Amino acid sequence: LMGELLKNLLSNAIKFSPKNSKIELLFTASSKYHCISVIDYGIGMTEDRLEKVFHLTSKQVSFGTEGETGTGFGLSLCRDIIKAHGGNIEIKSQVDLGTQVNVYLPSNERIVFLVDSNDAFRLRLKKELTSYESLLCIDFANPKSCLEMLQNTKPNTIITEFYFPEMNGIELCETIQQNGEFADISMILCTDLKKTRPNDKGLFSHIFSKSDKEVMKKIDSVIQNL
Repeated sequence: LMGELLKNLLSNAIKFSPKNSKIELLFTASSKYHCISVIDYGIGMTEDRLEKVFHLTSKQVSFGTEGETGTGFGLSLCRDIIKAHGGNIEIKSQVDLGTQVNVYLPSNERIVFLVDSNDAFRLRLKKELTSYESLLCIDFANPKSCLEMLQNTKPNTIITEFYFPEMNGIELCETIQQNGEFADISMILCTDLKKTRPNDKGLFSHIFSKSDKEVMKKIDSVIQNL
């Protein structure tokens, strides 16, 4: 259902925006809620239409920038999905300036950042982790993307490999823990190295070998007990 929600919001943003214009998809998190924002710079809505956007009838048709028709029924469906998850939806819009849709969902789940350049391993582990209720796994192929996401979202746990060209996994976690706000994030190092530096054991809650056939189960067990 959440996939349908995002599909609907992005479809609306594209429909009512000029060709090749920018559409933004943002995610922020706090201790109380997660916020997903879809922002377009399209034709926008009048105040009258905005007030009635969840109560439109088939007679109240609007046209997209390519002549597509829209009635707003999709937004009513989005609102129902969000409310079913205990959340709320907020829409801001100005004619000729665009529309911003903010979706607020209760933040009662654990957040795990998974940083690994091996696509197959990363996606396999992500699939394992996302099978749990109340757990959100956000994956990154490099440390830079992880650090950028940290500006908006604080995870409970970071799982990282060692090998990256620009910054290795140990340097990534050292950089993060220099910020006192992130000192309580648990770090898991997943590596092929047989030896690590003595002080690394103090930085990471667990260190696993990627060549270990049981590595998935071991990480899985740690996450369950967070």
